[in-house]
Formats: sequence, C-alpha cells, structure tokens
Amino acid sequence: MKHPLTAKYVAILLGLLVVDVAVGQQLPPRQDVSREQLEHAYAEHDSDMRHTLPPYSGPPLLLDLSQVPFESGMCDPTQHVAWENRFNGIMGEPVIADKGVHGPDYITMTSLTTIDTFEPIYSLPAKGASDIVIAKAVAGRVCIPQTHRYVYTKFTLDVVKDFRKNDDQQKNRQITAVQFGGSILFPSGFLETYLLDREGFPEIGKEYVLFMWKPIPADDTLVISQAYLIQDGFVFPICKGGGGYTVYTKMPFAEFEEKVRVAALANDNLDVFSDRSRKKDWTLDSQS
Repeated sequence: MKHPLTAKYVAILLGLLVVDVAVGQQLPPRQDVSREQLEHAYAEHDSDMRHTLPPYSGPPLLLDLSQVPFESGMCDPTQHVAWENRFNGIMGEPVIADKGVHGPDYITMTSLTTIDTFEPIYSLPAKGASDIVIAKAVAGRVCIPQTHRYVYTKFTLDVVKDFRKNDDQQKNRQITAVQFGGSILFPSGFLETYLLDREGFPEIGKEYVLFMWKPIPADDTLVISQAYLIQDGFVFPICKGGGGYTVYTKMPFAEFEEKVRVAALANDNLDVFSDRSRKKDWTLDSQS
C-alpha cells in the first residue's frame, strides 16, 4: 500500500511560514521547530499510518487548514445537519481544534477510536444495505461537522454495477458515500489523523464492492458498512480482523461477485465476523 502524503506535507512546509505571518496571534502557540523537524515528524506519521491502517486500505485523505479557513472544512454547513447530528459521539467527545506545536515531539497525533458492540458484524451485510454496488472512487474530501465533534471523509463514486438496479438505472450514476476519519493539517503545523479502529479507506482511482446504508431517508448521503477492493482479478477487504478479512482476502472476483449477488437477492446478512470488537453496527441501529 503506497501512501503519497509525505510529499504533500513537505510541500506545505513553506506555506506554513506564510500563514504564520498572515494570521499572527490567532494561531495556537508553536514552539520553534525547524523545517527538518517538521518534515521528519510528518514522514514518521505517514509511516505509522501504513502500519495502523489495514493492509489493503487506501491512505486517509488530508484537509489542509493551513491553506483554507476552518469553515471550509465544514463541507455542508446547512444541507446535511440531520445527517451529521446522527453521528455525534461516534468518536467519543473530541473537539476538533488546532492543538498547536509544542516542540519537535508534539507535531503529530493519531486519535484512534474503538467501538465495541455485542451485535453481530456481517461480512456481507445485505439486509440493512440500501445500496450494494461496484464503484470507483473518483474524488474525496475530509469534512468536519458543525458540532466539530468528529471527522468524516466524503467520497464521490462512479457506479459500475448495481446489484439491486438494472443497467438502465445505473448508467452515468454517481453516489456519495462516507467513511469516518481523515487527516487534518492545522495552521500551526500540527497534524492529526482521526481513525476508527480496523476501518480502512477507499483509494481514489480504485474499484470496490461496497455495502452501504442510508442513515437519513431524506438525505442521499450513504455510509459504507463493508468494502472490498477489486484488484488483479481478486478481492481484498479494506477492514482488518474478523471472518471477512481472513475468508475473503484474495478471493477470485468472480466467486466473490456471485456471493454478493446471492446476498443481495436474498436481502439477507451473510457470514458473521468472528471478531465483534469493530465498528458499532450502525446498520442495525438505523432499523430500530
């Protein structure tokens, strides 16, 4: 898995100096750190992400608040309030804010949230899925809700195949789907990545089999409940742990596609994860 973020961080370093002058006293404290120290910290953070994320995950996307105002990180300040409020607390009770740089050992941070659940977690969660598709991730954006209490990444997906709609319904169709988490580079130079434990990210330009559900009936924004990378004729789960990770890793795509077709036709959840200490089953909650 290749993470191309380190080069982007390094390219931003000179820009941080300009931002310092522009915003003056509005920035949190930043102790003197050299460009080399910033570069080293970002590179180490990038390496840590490669080991923290599941092997077949894409890299977390980056919201660069050193170049745009904080308000720009709120992707939908008025259109999707009900959707955003549905997930307040999913990452505990953080306040997304610039913590400042307090020396060379406090430049980056990873906030990792583990949510335990006693509900079953399914490898093929078709029953609660409003959409089951093969789609390519063509764009993405890291977002902060109005409450500033968590981070999510919104992906634009081109649908290649829809297991629940005919060919005429899926032509030239784009959908928006969310995975929770993402990276934020703050104006002080502080870099924080927010993750849900064992959850991976789609990567721009790659194709996936996606199980998704709709939290708010009136809002077309979907949430990814399971995702499988399609690569070289095989599929690879972008989550980590549990039955789906072991059984479906490098399964031939044709065989996996048939399993998905059967699950979608039956409208049933198949293959329970053996490890339940993963993301809370929001799909089940949405039906209660």
